[in-house]
Amino acid sequence: MVELFRKQVDRIVTRRRSPKAFAWERDLYRTQIPDASDPVKFESAMSVIEGSGLKVRDTIISTGINGLSNGERWDFSMFLALLMTRRPEYVTPKMAPAQEDWERRVIELFADAIAAGNIDEATIRGKVEGHGSEITLRAMMQVAESWAGEINKLDWRIFDVSSGNLPLVVSDHPFIMGRKGSEKLTKIEIPLTPYFLFVGGEGPSWTEIAYREEFRQPLAIQSLSEQFGNAENFVVALDRGKNDAYVAVAKGAWGRRRKEK
Repeated sequence: MVELFRKQVDRIVTRRRSPKAFAWERDLYRTQIPDASDPVKFESAMSVIEGSGLKVRDTIISTGINGLSNGERWDFSMFLALLMTRRPEYVTPKMAPAQEDWERRVIELFADAIAAGNIDEATIRGKVEGHGSEITLRAMMQVAESWAGEINKLDWRIFDVSSGNLPLVVSDHPFIMGRKGSEKLTKIEIPLTPYFLFVGGEGPSWTEIAYREEFRQPLAIQSLSEQFGNAENFVVALDRGKNDAYVAVAKGAWGRRRKEK
């Protein structure tokens, strides 16, 4: 059992739940491709990437990051990048416009043939169905590879925060990233377990202070605050935290006027 904190319009709902009761969503990361010839080919490719990334995650948890090969670092970088780029709210708004633009361009190309009655517009639309979306998805993968390259360049650290009173929490948007301006990636962060935090930065200096034991709990508090702040719908914790600490953080991140239920 874990504690579920769910955002509502005017309240924070918190209760003990089994992960099987809420911690899943059908087709959460599945991108629907309107291409009848092979609608799941991208899902198959992405599942391979994600499977490789999860294996590296387990390695990091068990043995740390120092022994990772270049290939393992890239696999985990791609796994993290896909957490950003393949969620439906990121992909879906780009899919329909891409398909419509593709169809418009092809129809314009065959405008003379359509006008002459040599081919009808419906036939053309049928032949190009899904191709615009497919192009968009290929572009999305290129974006993911670009972000993975930036993630791979960062200095990686993993911190054990088990000495503190507040274990880490995880939200429905667990991957935290910081950028300089609009492009350059300067920071990444994601909880791997309730007591292990994965972070990366531009260089070793900004993380060195966290190696000191007295700063581990402030690091954990910063992480859980960012998880609540980045959540779209819910946050999961082991419990309510000492003196209902997580409830207080939720109120601060989701609005002080929200009531607890």
